[in-house]
Amino acid sequence: MKGHGLVLANNDDTLAVSADGAFTFSTALAQGATYAVSVRSQPGGPSQVCTVNGGTGTVADTAVTGVKVLCATQSYAVGGTVGGLAGTGLVLQNNAGDDLPVAANGSFVFPVAVASGAAYAVTVKTQPGGPTQLCSVAQGSGTIDADDVASVQVVCATRTRAVNVTVSGLDGQGLVLQNNSGDDLAVGANGKRQFATSVAEGSTYAVTVKSQPRMYTQFCTVDRGNGTVAAADIDDVSVACATPATRSVYVSSLLGSSIPMLMRYSAADLTAQASTIAPATFVSFAADPKGRLVFGGSDSGRVYAIRQGDGIDTMSSATLGARGAVAVGMHPSGDYLYVVANGDGLLSTYAVPPATPAAPGVLQQKFLSGASGTSPLPLPLAVDPLGRFVFVGTSGQGIQTLPIRADGTLDDPVRQATTDVVSVVVHPSGAYLYAIGTDGMLRTYSIHASTGALTQTALTVAGLGVDGSTSLAIDGRGRMLSLVDTVNQLQ
Repeated sequence: MKGHGLVLANNDDTLAVSADGAFTFSTALAQGATYAVSVRSQPGGPSQVCTVNGGTGTVADTAVTGVKVLCATQSYAVGGTVGGLAGTGLVLQNNAGDDLPVAANGSFVFPVAVASGAAYAVTVKTQPGGPTQLCSVAQGSGTIDADDVASVQVVCATRTRAVNVTVSGLDGQGLVLQNNSGDDLAVGANGKRQFATSVAEGSTYAVTVKSQPRMYTQFCTVDRGNGTVAAADIDDVSVACATPATRSVYVSSLLGSSIPMLMRYSAADLTAQASTIAPATFVSFAADPKGRLVFGGSDSGRVYAIRQGDGIDTMSSATLGARGAVAVGMHPSGDYLYVVANGDGLLSTYAVPPATPAAPGVLQQKFLSGASGTSPLPLPLAVDPLGRFVFVGTSGQGIQTLPIRADGTLDDPVRQATTDVVSVVVHPSGAYLYAIGTDGMLRTYSIHASTGALTQTALTVAGLGVDGSTSLAIDGRGRMLSLVDTVNQLQ
């Protein structure tokens, strides 16, 4: 016997027993009387169950000494609940020896019961992985009384790590990085930055550039942006931003009155660098933000990819199926080219291949009402520097807005302004659009960030150098608006 409180009874005579050994009831029985020994109260602390052997009979002519009481300690289960488990491989342990693998949240019970009065101590032998988690035990130790233990709590939490990036070379505004296609990080200066959302150990991270800098246009690339989070913060992702070398200014002109020429001038001092006879007269240009080439739209319905060679420009034409003067615009990522011709009214989207100057591949074509005609000038076309919208001026339809989808293709056009225009340009911030109307007025429109809706502001200019102007341009920081009028004067 290990517990206390054992009480035996012989008929109505009771006897408290506190230890192993012989016992004798206080009331003697006459010869011939019956006896019936039983357990009136089982012992506790630890909880035990005592049973009587040879406990009944008739008293003879000698004392009864053959009654035996055997006591055994009770054993009880130890268990509890697991919550928050997302990984695999969790192993719990009781009293440093009873291992229990746990595969899912819910209740658990160790296979080996623990004797009443004995201690139990539940611990985590092996933490889960895939993803890596840290599990802790609450109410995991104590002494078994007279019931099962079901109050042990195991709570698991996934360990997360910060994803940091180091940005260098940033000179523009509006750079937005993204991790795992959802955690945006706006970056305004060089240095180390951290994404707001940590990533679980064992999970992957993928840092990309969501929006390239503008106001001053730059192109940023990510190095070591992909991987799997281990047991430390990610600190080796780097983002390098570079300003495309504005080495040349391209000008299309005529030699005499009939020979088209492509002239190249130094961007630094406008000194002549090269000239070559062109296959057609260029009426629009779009520069690749990655600094690889320039696309030229011609009056013959073709687009040419222009590269700088050893002082001589080489051009490869892409027959895009357009007729008439062609306007070209480039997506700020450099991955998509937008082409509209006033000969057939089609606005086409082309994927620019990484290996240039290969011909772009067509992704989509949209018909624009009022975009067909016979004018020798290209239709007004401007691409939002934030990559949200394409704006096209069409005859009798004013300015039409086409939202840009994630894959570079366009939604259906929506007419946003009623005044016909001859030139449009978007401010580098993406907040404003400037347009010269066929009435010679320069108008300013605010651009709705999500819909592209245009709202005319109070800024409208007429008069000096504006009436009859045909082309608009704006500098990379949005400080100066330039225009060329009908007598080829730059204002």
